[in-house]
Amino acid sequence: GDAGVYTVAALSGIADVDAVTLTMSRAAPVKVETGVAAAAILIVTGVNTVAKAVLGWISGGAQFGRIMVAAAAAALGTGALAFAFL
Repeated sequence: GDAGVYTVAALSGIADVDAVTLTMSRAAPVKVETGVAAAAILIVTGVNTVAKAVLGWISGGAQFGRIMVAAAAAALGTGALAFAFL
């Protein structure tokens, strides 16, 4: 169901976004509702963005990490705003 789609999106986002993004874009609206597919894509990209910000902080130090977190927050905010207009 929808919860499974969201769980897979969250777990997959730690490593990559391509598989979930392509699968959801092909599955909607026939196999998955468009809103569910859009939410899954938002989840996978959000988790991936946070994971990369954390990796940037760990590998680049606090100063670089703050830049990564700011960029991630801007990207996530923009994505959430776009999702709100669906």
